[in-house]
Amino acid sequence: SDPSDPDVVAATTIDGELQRCGLQCDSGESAKTVFEGFHITNCTGGYLKGGITLENSGPTIRNCIVDNNSSQYNGSGIICNNSDATITNCRITNNMNMDYLYPGGGLAVVPISDEYVSEAAFPTIRNTIFCGNFPNAILGKWIDGGGNCIAFLCDDNDGDGLPDECQG
Repeated sequence: SDPSDPDVVAATTIDGELQRCGLQCDSGESAKTVFEGFHITNCTGGYLKGGITLENSGPTIRNCIVDNNSSQYNGSGIICNNSDATITNCRITNNMNMDYLYPGGGLAVVPISDEYVSEAAFPTIRNTIFCGNFPNAILGKWIDGGGNCIAFLCDDNDGDGLPDECQG
């Protein structure tokens, strides 16, 4: 099966059943650890845990859908805590922080800057769509690898797979 095929991704699902985090890396995983071609949905983990939790690690995540996840505070879709992960060709959509005062529904990167941390790591994001995340798409510092779409709404009236807000 081809992990870049949208039908394969949709059929390969980690469903947290609103009970748990979907994927957690916290043991120093490197870019050689690759997660590709799956769908993470309905995950929740309370404080700083949602669909994907990356802490002190830097895996590669490709061709994935991360949607309809929640957390109490930041990072309902993906939380990167001192993570230099690479996220490519993914859709991070409709994730919600339960407390609207905490931004980063799609992606939260902590620490949010390297001002007080001498060896902070930040994720690289490329060719990834963020839309429909609440209260906003991204919190914190990240590296823009290009080709990203960040939209408030996921409306796609022409059916091309790209939110209307990102067409231009």
